[in-house]
Amino acid sequence: MRKKNLILFIVCACVLAGRAYELREWEDANGNRFQGRFIRELFGKLTIEDNDGNQNTLAIEDLSDVDKKYIRVMIPPKIEVAIRTKSRRLKKRPATNIQDDIEEVHSIVAQINKKSQRPFTSRLNIEAFIIAEEVEGDNYILLGRFEDSFLLLEEKDYQYTFESKPVLTTQFTDICSESRKGELYEGHVLIITSKEGELILLDSNLPTWMQQPELLDKLRTLSVRGAPSLRSRHFNKSGEKVPPPRPRICPERTT
Repeated sequence: MRKKNLILFIVCACVLAGRAYELREWEDANGNRFQGRFIRELFGKLTIEDNDGNQNTLAIEDLSDVDKKYIRVMIPPKIEVAIRTKSRRLKKRPATNIQDDIEEVHSIVAQINKKSQRPFTSRLNIEAFIIAEEVEGDNYILLGRFEDSFLLLEEKDYQYTFESKPVLTTQFTDICSESRKGELYEGHVLIITSKEGELILLDSNLPTWMQQPELLDKLRTLSVRGAPSLRSRHFNKSGEKVPPPRPRICPERTT
């Protein structure tokens, strides 16, 4: 059988995910102090807004050394993220007698591009969930959860590439009921956070309910409780662990 390849490209651009930063005291290189919170960075200049909504723009180089360090450590630069999903159908194994079995491997690749000139010295965390749907049933399967951290120390257009380990889905025909069973690849949720746990990016090709923080927290627990068996990582729309579809017992054949 011819090998099947599927590559799905998703591109997402984000600017700090619309984070709300703390109100703090800033100081410029001349010793002038003012209250405000970081709003945005553009072409090496920061926009700072006070509690009354008044905005002040100044170059990073005009800040005090303390505030330069705050920007370098606490405020991630603008990034662009390109995500692609790689799926590949495996060849039939010689020992497999059932010809309509389908085995596929899936992984996601995320390329993070730094779009700011300034250095950033803190690590960012990346987390990926890969989800499948039951072929026969109403529930879902956590195929895998993967984590890593990375730095964006270089100048503009520095790149970091994250790739999950491959996960396997299997579809087969039940010899008793003649119905299809197994797992059907559904999609991913990818999250980038700061070292303090603040959200920078959430990208997904799954329904909105699968992207909710409460459900993702339950899947984190499931990834630990259910490891390493795929059969113990089925969950419902509430994120609660459920048993996999039960196999049907063939009736005894009479001779």
